[in-house]
Amino acid sequence: MNVSFSHKIVSKYTGAKTKMDCLRMRKNISKYLDGELTKDEVGELFKHLGICPDCKREYEEMKMLFDSINTPAEVFAPPHLFASIRQRIYVQKHQPILLRLLKPIFAPVVYALVLIAAIFIGNSLSRNILSTNTQNKEAFKLTLNLAAFDDAPRNSFSNIYDNLMSGE
Repeated sequence: MNVSFSHKIVSKYTGAKTKMDCLRMRKNISKYLDGELTKDEVGELFKHLGICPDCKREYEEMKMLFDSINTPAEVFAPPHLFASIRQRIYVQKHQPILLRLLKPIFAPVVYALVLIAAIFIGNSLSRNILSTNTQNKEAFKLTLNLAAFDDAPRNSFSNIYDNLMSGE
């Protein structure tokens, strides 16, 4: 503990720099740029910057970065932006009240109608397919002349074959 105290005393009165001073001063550079240092700390920082070229270079880089961040950039709006905004406001103000009220619910209603239509169409198509399948089964039996095997026992080869071919 006496060693670090003696280094501080030597550093303070002789102007010699130590690693600990540099680390502390580099932290103080950031605090200085943010306006968080007291007058005494600012004096100490600039005294150190006068004798330490590494910390001075660090200070100059941080100051340049700080200044570039805090300098507001000029932003220019496109020439047609304000006219476009005024046009949208005018259109919104002069829209019929009913249209303004219905606009937020328009998309969900359309989606619901499309979903209902898809369910209805799918249901009717499945009914048509099932009825066609039954008609096809009968035509299939007639084509292969399998009606002769209708009296066959349930587990017979002809019934199993008939069931497999008809999709049951």
